[in-house]
Amino acid sequence: MRHDGEIADVSKVSHTLGYGAVRGVWQWGLVRGMVAVGEVDFSDEKEAEAWFETQSRETCSAIAARCAIRAMSQNWEAVPLKPNDLTLSQLRAVLIAACRASSSIKKPQSFWTSIYGLNGSAGYSLAAPAPLLAASMALRCALSSRNDWPPSGTAAAEAVKAASRAVEPFGTTPLLAAMRWDTQNLGSLLAQPVWSGATPPDSVQGKHDAFLKVIGHSEHLKFWRRFYEGMWNGTFDEWALAFEVIQIPEEDWEKGYEHIGEVISGIEARLLAERAPLAERIVFDEDSEIFTVEPIPLENAPLIQTITQRIEDCLDDALNGCNGLRPDESVVTKLRRANSRYSNNPQRLEMDYTAAAASLRRLSDSGEIAETEDNLDLREAVEDGVRALRANHPDIAANRHQLAKLRMAEMDSDAVDLLEDAKPVLEALSSGALQEDFADDIPQLINDATLPLPTGAPPLPGADEATRIFSRVSRMKLIYDDLTEKGATVFDSKGFKTARLGLTIGAMLSALVSLGLLIIGVV
Repeated sequence: MRHDGEIADVSKVSHTLGYGAVRGVWQWGLVRGMVAVGEVDFSDEKEAEAWFETQSRETCSAIAARCAIRAMSQNWEAVPLKPNDLTLSQLRAVLIAACRASSSIKKPQSFWTSIYGLNGSAGYSLAAPAPLLAASMALRCALSSRNDWPPSGTAAAEAVKAASRAVEPFGTTPLLAAMRWDTQNLGSLLAQPVWSGATPPDSVQGKHDAFLKVIGHSEHLKFWRRFYEGMWNGTFDEWALAFEVIQIPEEDWEKGYEHIGEVISGIEARLLAERAPLAERIVFDEDSEIFTVEPIPLENAPLIQTITQRIEDCLDDALNGCNGLRPDESVVTKLRRANSRYSNNPQRLEMDYTAAAASLRRLSDSGEIAETEDNLDLREAVEDGVRALRANHPDIAANRHQLAKLRMAEMDSDAVDLLEDAKPVLEALSSGALQEDFADDIPQLINDATLPLPTGAPPLPGADEATRIFSRVSRMKLIYDDLTEKGATVFDSKGFKTARLGLTIGAMLSALVSLGLLIIGVV
């Protein structure tokens, strides 16, 4: 067994580490005060490594990543925590280790070895900041092959030692308690706070809070703040996005954190567009610098005329008989508007018909309208129309399938402020039905309806409004990114900027995409 092998290159540019530099950490720090943790004595190097070698690569990676997160913000006076490439390098290394540990990501070892180069040369001595050593060991733990040194078990043990070196005083009771909890709860580590079973020392908590503020100052680090804070709290669940991020080509990483932030923003827009598919396309006119929406025609075009005519006939029958349905009912207005305004937009028809079918069922169940033949025929016609639209248009079926899985959550004040600020800008950037929908959907989403609700209690945001808004915004963001990448000076002459938040068009679209990912169900 050789002790002088190379370890993973954390920064891939200039921040490389030598494995031999960290082996002395054992005698210098961890042996002092460390005691048995569960069934493992982490003050005994051989015993600790032997225990890790009996664990899966995913378990080793999870514990190493958690150790690196505990250490990330420590010794920050030695490594000025500004949004620089060193900070990004540590976060990237831990992200890869966390992805390797995540049960939602399964790839062969050859994939993980190819993600990141493992040919770094020695560059840091024992004086290197321990957080950097912990991140490097977490990376090595996730990526090393059987023939590499150190193997995953040894790398995981070294991540523990580096974290212990960072979290002073050495062998503190909270750290030992947290490690004990880890070894006893191996099945759900990434879904639990890193200090489970313990309270972090005041010095650790203080530096953690300071670190959050530093990485929260830059728009380009917003994903990394979510990752770091989510790992700290055990709430990070954006694994689909994380998996895309770790596959960003090396040449992009070499361009720094601002460039990587833009690349991640583009990935977010693409993922959101895929999760909220609509049977329509967003079109940008470069001369007028205006977005419009064009529906994608039905594969069975004559079907839509049959659907709308049948619903209109059934609606007339229900209104003209003694069925309890009034012309001023909201569901009547919705159906009339859908048939007259959106007869060429199958996606919008399906959404409005779905909402109308639910309303008719609620009216019937509550006894507000009788279950007469006319009312039942109307509901059946609307539900048949929904099914026919989905059956004849794959994108509509995919959209509704996704909507069935969505979880709507109440938006906080920051999200409401963003939507309110973005509404006039999105309207100014759009025309036609797209402009009208932004004007109607955004107030609906933030419960800013023009008419009072019957009960006075605000409802949760509507899934269909959220899908329309964020799906369209995500595709606008992709078009915007493509234009600016080609050097186009989009919107420069108009000088658009959100009123209160002061966001540029690009920043506003990015913020809306991030919000959409949270509302429609992240990652």
